[in-house]
Amino acid sequence: MVAAALRAQLNAHIAGMYTEGVVDEDTFEELRDEGTAVEVSRLFIYDASEIIDDIDILMEEPEVDFDEVEALTQQLMRCTSSVGAQQVNLACMHFGNFYAIQYKQGCLVSLALVRNEFYIVRHELEIMMQGVVDEDTFEELRDEGTAIEVSRLFIYDASEIIGDIDILMSAPTPSIISPSALYLDTNSS
Repeated sequence: MVAAALRAQLNAHIAGMYTEGVVDEDTFEELRDEGTAVEVSRLFIYDASEIIDDIDILMEEPEVDFDEVEALTQQLMRCTSSVGAQQVNLACMHFGNFYAIQYKQGCLVSLALVRNEFYIVRHELEIMMQGVVDEDTFEELRDEGTAIEVSRLFIYDASEIIGDIDILMSAPTPSIISPSALYLDTNSS
């Protein structure tokens, strides 16, 4: 029962991510079917965070290299497509309108939107990956830099356990054998 409740909770969270447009359902379901959703999510979070930080650094320069900003933004858009993070992708397109005309102030404002949309997706994916680990434990793991790996292992192990429970629950109930039935009468022939 607990396993089914955990699975239902995880599925409800993922369905909510689809409903809210956090990730594209077709893209993410394909990742789930392939068994790569957690790993791709982890890579997305890491890569997108690094790219946004790199764009931030470029935007702080007195003379912005808009060609480099464009290249990084294109890389970020490819990264977002890996999990179907459409809102981040749309924010990147909006950001592109400003770097195309080399308007630094517009870039800074729209980069804040890109960052905000990324934070929303990251938060939802981290909730999915943390499974049912309580917030204090997850924060401690995050501080140690092991939250994603532990979450991935938890989800894998939980899936295996749930699969085993499903098999056991669907198996016919064995009949009870009385000890006397095991007694072999070797004297009668």
